[in-house]
Amino acid sequence: AYKSNYKDFMSYVRSYGRISEADIFDYYHAQLLRQRLAEALITDISTEEEVLWARHILFRDEETGEQQAEDFLARLDAGDDFVAVADELSLPPEDETEEAQIIFEDLGWFGEGDMVEPFETAALTLEIGEISQPVQTTFGWHVIQLLGRDIRARSQSDIDQFRSQAFQEWLNTQRLEYQVDINPEWIEAVPTSPDIPEQIKIQLPE
Repeated sequence: AYKSNYKDFMSYVRSYGRISEADIFDYYHAQLLRQRLAEALITDISTEEEVLWARHILFRDEETGEQQAEDFLARLDAGDDFVAVADELSLPPEDETEEAQIIFEDLGWFGEGDMVEPFETAALTLEIGEISQPVQTTFGWHVIQLLGRDIRARSQSDIDQFRSQAFQEWLNTQRLEYQVDINPEWIEAVPTSPDIPEQIKIQLPE
């Protein structure tokens, strides 16, 4: 099955351009070297992370959102229940073509990087059951209530993603220390067509 799939893949690649088997091997070899270098250099990625469970009410109107959030908190200070008031305010618009301006939702569990930075920063400061002051993000104004905290193992895909990001940051720093000279004659020798088809790009790793 492997040999059959390999043969089909190479035939598919060659049908779109003059790409040799050696070129393909060189490409994957470079990717593997990059991966191994990242694994050797970036060793401080934690295998565990703190996850939060929260709900929020979002006021999306740019002009009135902050005041609406303040009014919401005032009702809570007066003794009203978070869920009851949020349900009341977040009724869907009568016209189905209109977009809801106030949204109440349980966000479930989320980890580092899952939420926009101002939201995540505010949520991290809360104790379980505590309600935040209005938090502005690109989505509007949020009032957040933290419902839970836990420590859980990161998935391998998350570990790989964090390592890749950290390695790219390291690489960018290293590049600043060196002067990269590119031979202009080499640039002129590079063909501009045919371009690699999108179907091929999708199959190749980044």
